[in-house]
Amino acid sequence: HRYDIHYWARDFMHKLEGIAEVQKSLRVKRLNNSTRGNMIERYREAANRLILLDYDGTLIAYGETPGVLDDTTREALRRIAEDERNHVVILSGRQKDFLDRTLSDVPVNIVAGHGIWVKEKNSEWEVMEQATPDWKEEIRPIFELYRDRTPGSAIEENDYSLVWHYRGAEPELASVRLSELKDALLSMISNLDLSLLEGNKMIEIKNTDVSKGRAAARWVDNRPWDFVLAVGDDWTDEDIFTMLSDKDFTIKVGVDISSANYFLESPDQVRKLVKTLAEQP
Repeated sequence: HRYDIHYWARDFMHKLEGIAEVQKSLRVKRLNNSTRGNMIERYREAANRLILLDYDGTLIAYGETPGVLDDTTREALRRIAEDERNHVVILSGRQKDFLDRTLSDVPVNIVAGHGIWVKEKNSEWEVMEQATPDWKEEIRPIFELYRDRTPGSAIEENDYSLVWHYRGAEPELASVRLSELKDALLSMISNLDLSLLEGNKMIEIKNTDVSKGRAAARWVDNRPWDFVLAVGDDWTDEDIFTMLSDKDFTIKVGVDISSANYFLESPDQVRKLVKTLAEQP
């Protein structure tokens, strides 16, 4: 028993040291006033700017009703987008009809469905990836089973993806069901061209070839940019962060491990940053 206690204590201390290292790293990467000042200066000096922004969890917090931009943020985003030096892209997992309605008066480029559809400013929607939704007939019954077994959870069905949301479920039960569902899905999709994404209180199955990174490349590779800013909050945004360089400003929303260069703690801080950029001459 003495050996077991010693082993447990040593293991516990190692875990604490690991957590401390992560926290130290996160503190270093937080977007502080000095870095923010450098960003604003670079922004003001740049003649060609690319701004890549996620929607849910970035410009608005999850659960905000009805999930649309507040007037102040909308006006700030419009001012940024109307500047001829700026190329603004909103990249979202949302469906194109929602984004059309929400951003109808803001002259931005839009990526919907994590990269299925693309709508360049002043253009019509086009399909970016020739994905097929046939696989949903096989996967949907699994989602329905776990929805029924987990009160408060729900299924979101998009044209090329299925999402299981468990924000409204009891946390301990949701944790158990999430683990079970992931195991079941991973065994099913191993022979299919599908990817499993785990986000904020949700798990999603989508076609592997569909990603925000592939969609963002449409603009990233288009020209040499003087200034690049990319902001996102979950794993779907990591493809964008990894394709950009250390001189670009990549920002993860939320205190978590990420390949982004910097962190902001909440969508509220992102909105403040957007407003600050809109105020620049």
